[in-house]
Amino acid sequence: MDDNFAFNPFLELVEYSGYDKPVHLPEAQVHLLSFWDELSIPYARAKQLNSETLTITGFLIDARHMSTTLPCQSCTDLVKQMLGWLNWGLNVQPLLRPALQSSYAKTSGMNIAHAPIYINAHVTRDLLFVADIFEKYDGIHMMKATTWSPQDADLIVFCNACLSGMALWIPSLSLAFITDCPPAPPGLIYNIFWFEALTILSALKWVNANVSPPPECLAIYTDNLNTVQIFDSFHAIPSLDELLLCACRTLIATGINLSI
Repeated sequence: MDDNFAFNPFLELVEYSGYDKPVHLPEAQVHLLSFWDELSIPYARAKQLNSETLTITGFLIDARHMSTTLPCQSCTDLVKQMLGWLNWGLNVQPLLRPALQSSYAKTSGMNIAHAPIYINAHVTRDLLFVADIFEKYDGIHMMKATTWSPQDADLIVFCNACLSGMALWIPSLSLAFITDCPPAPPGLIYNIFWFEALTILSALKWVNANVSPPPECLAIYTDNLNTVQIFDSFHAIPSLDELLLCACRTLIATGINLSI
């Protein structure tokens, strides 16, 4: 039969006499085991676990903090196993998707089994970024992993950019900022998407640095659909991935829920 998991909100333990010696278990678990005993359903004692933290299908479930993370050993193995495990790790850190783009690009089109993959500086940077995030930060907090609409935002920011300037406006704080565009990376001088994405990143960094406590739900408006799609999917062309990685680290570190 399938495994069964449940949450028991009560700390008191009750006696269960179905083993060789009486033991004390959570009340709900005692009811379940007693029911199985009554129906003569066999089960392995070693698999009847209870704790404030349990490893379930490879994930560390922490009932105290209502969080799902990767165990320490899994964080180490994650770097060794690379793409397969990294993709699995996205379950607890979905914002890390941009950091896998370079690795997928390296393996795309390869059809020779066990062929060596040469790691360049771009891939190395991204893999180290992933390892650093898993080492430093928690995963998804269940009590915060909710959907919300812009009307529910704790703070709203309006952003816009052109090839010569960038601006953002925060109506609730009666603040507005405008500046000339900084020098763009080579090949992106006339790419408006880079400046639009940079404006949104600037707004996020400003809010993180100047609004205390930071808003749980942050809505940023822009009139550029491509920029909306970039931050919605967290997928972009390689020239924009550094901006996404910076946004990724800020969102994970602060717990801000961002909607563009």
